[in-house]
Amino acid sequence: MRNGTTNPFSVKCDDGATYVLKGINQDCSGKTLFNEWISYRLAVLLDLPIPKCEIVWLPNEQIKSNFVMNQLEFKECYCFASEYMIGSTRINPIMLKTITNPKDIPGIVLFDQLIINDDRTTNDGNFYYDKKTKRLMIIDHSHIFGGWQDWTPNQIMNCITMPPTVLSNLSGKNYMYLRDYINGNSPFDTIIKKIASISNEEISGLFQNIPIEWGINEDDINAVKSLIKHQIGHYKELLPQLKDVFTQWKGAC
Repeated sequence: MRNGTTNPFSVKCDDGATYVLKGINQDCSGKTLFNEWISYRLAVLLDLPIPKCEIVWLPNEQIKSNFVMNQLEFKECYCFASEYMIGSTRINPIMLKTITNPKDIPGIVLFDQLIINDDRTTNDGNFYYDKKTKRLMIIDHSHIFGGWQDWTPNQIMNCITMPPTVLSNLSGKNYMYLRDYINGNSPFDTIIKKIASISNEEISGLFQNIPIEWGINEDDINAVKSLIKHQIGHYKELLPQLKDVFTQWKGAC
């Protein structure tokens, strides 16, 4: 697709649908795919607007028949695939006035704090406007956990702070566009109720059936699970910090 640092491809799968595929190659590791898959599963738990994603098999025959995949040293493996939509990755105030899901915006902002995703604030490729539904969608979670695409368990554990801190670049242009939609007395009520309903079993379920080709070991999983449990368990400490940024929020935390 000639964009992004992970060398994504547009592919048609055997279910007849078109997907944006990310696979292991010279610029994209198994941990990058893991980041995407865990973020997707958590977003689904929180009922956030994200395209349908699947784990799909990329066979050697396909790689060998594609000159660019060969050049990029793609590996035969299970890959992360996000359903392709017709729309735009560039958001702006005029476009935001037309979206059908403005009430999802506070949830998106808090979700980014939970996964420590500071890539969405300035990166035009991490939001998506679905032309068909006119919904604002979230995509591209390869650089979560403080910006690490390839992290170590120690780096993940170092992200656990008390209290948790909000992202340092909330003044980025994309978040500036969202400020008008975080207002009133209780803008985060919907996402708070969803966070509060998540069980330990559901958090553990995020890590089930991770493809072995991605090279994710037990230490990796334990570190990320600890971070997510910590962020979810202490989301209330994030709210006063967000209130300092989104000044149109007038109610109590």
